[in-house]
Amino acid sequence: MKWWALIGMGLMAAVAFVDYVMVSTILTSIQSHLMATYTQLQWIINIYVLTLAVFMITMGRLGDLFGNRTLLILGMIAFGISSFFCGLAPDPQWLIVTRGCQGLAAAIIFPCSISIINQLFASHHKGKAIGVWNAIATTGFAFGPGIAGLIVKYMGWRAIFFMNIPFTLIALIICVFTIEESCDQKQRVPMDWWGFFFMTTGTSCLITGIIQSIHWGWTAPGTLILFVVALITLVLWILVEMTDKHPIINMAWFANSTFAACTMSTATLACFALTFLFLTPLFLHNIQHYSFFMIGLILLPLTLPSIVFSPFVGQIVDKWGYKTPIKLGMLLLILSPFLQTFFSETSPLWHILLAFLLFGIAWALVIGPVKIGVMDITPKNETGAAIGTLLTVEHLASATGLAILASIFRFKEHTSLMEGLKESGVQLSKGESLAIQSLLSHPLKIQEIFKEYGAWINEKIIPIFQNAFLEGFSLMMWTAFFISLVTFLFTLFFLRTKKPSC
Repeated sequence: MKWWALIGMGLMAAVAFVDYVMVSTILTSIQSHLMATYTQLQWIINIYVLTLAVFMITMGRLGDLFGNRTLLILGMIAFGISSFFCGLAPDPQWLIVTRGCQGLAAAIIFPCSISIINQLFASHHKGKAIGVWNAIATTGFAFGPGIAGLIVKYMGWRAIFFMNIPFTLIALIICVFTIEESCDQKQRVPMDWWGFFFMTTGTSCLITGIIQSIHWGWTAPGTLILFVVALITLVLWILVEMTDKHPIINMAWFANSTFAACTMSTATLACFALTFLFLTPLFLHNIQHYSFFMIGLILLPLTLPSIVFSPFVGQIVDKWGYKTPIKLGMLLLILSPFLQTFFSETSPLWHILLAFLLFGIAWALVIGPVKIGVMDITPKNETGAAIGTLLTVEHLASATGLAILASIFRFKEHTSLMEGLKESGVQLSKGESLAIQSLLSHPLKIQEIFKEYGAWINEKIIPIFQNAFLEGFSLMMWTAFFISLVTFLFTLFFLRTKKPSC
């Protein structure tokens, strides 16, 4: 029965993981149908990761207090219901709220699943069990882009969310009949409520301020208030974590160079993964005019290597330790954004695929070994907390990194757009600009506009919008390149390791 339980939890994790990549693949369809702005598209992606990052450790602690089975079942039900309402979304605001509910449900599913696996399997079977769970979950992550492309092509973007429901129901039925509640009173760890409050408030205000600054202005009262609140609460959070007996994140671990290097590596990867999945589908559709199905196939090199290369990476770790694959992965990571800085409307497909493949291999080389590195330098009785800290930092970096890099993109795109329109003598209202941005995602609508207003729109205005997009995209990738270079140098000089004992 426990292996059936493992399959059910793995299936549910795959459904939650796949929403990372599927929604990114269909952003252009959402943009055109809901007339969403880039800021709204950013929130549609970011709110899922933000709620997942902020609440994951909290939900793990609540699972210890009230029972992991009970909380897991509630998380599954919540994910199915929120997916249904995502599919009904009449406007971007509705979709943002329901995506946040999805992220909260996913924050329940992941830690409770790991805890249940830890309870169900004996020590000599736990490695195999985690491997099976991870394989099922990442299979959905790897093939999500291609599946999303097919679904959008034949059924529309809303079907992406509706199709979560039957898979969630299957996983729910399996788990209900195969998992028994196990709540060990002796193992309960008190909840760090003040740390949770300060972390949630600080990160939420920081990310909101960054995302909204392009509209409000960096010196606007609303922006400044958010940044001040973020600064105060994040400082208080650090102080609480340094003094609490059971902190959400143990700040003392970061004094260890290996822990710091592993955390910085996985945080950089997670930050870029979400950003690439946010903007590259828009580039492929708006600039290169690929279909949704082709976009799904082209994005596979970003995700598929995590399955293909993971067994070989494990052999490398066994032979040479975790230091070699991490440093090699971070070196490859430098090359991926560098190649993407040169993306244009004429970029050949091999150029795009190579840039994506380098990132995918880097992900495979780093994401597993960093966990081994963290386990190698922490006591056995603190391994779970250390891995939880690593995952929390990883998800927080995803949300914060997307906010910063996407804001850089939007700032450059906006200034380039204003300059281009001014030089061409074209004056557009904000509503007209947003409409054209949405039209770029929908060739059929552009053709209808051509019939009514003439081809001058295609010859004069749309190239200005496309050029602005490319300039913003290039600046963002140059920023990613320099960040990855700094991370590689940090890893190169500060990562210390020993060969794992057999």
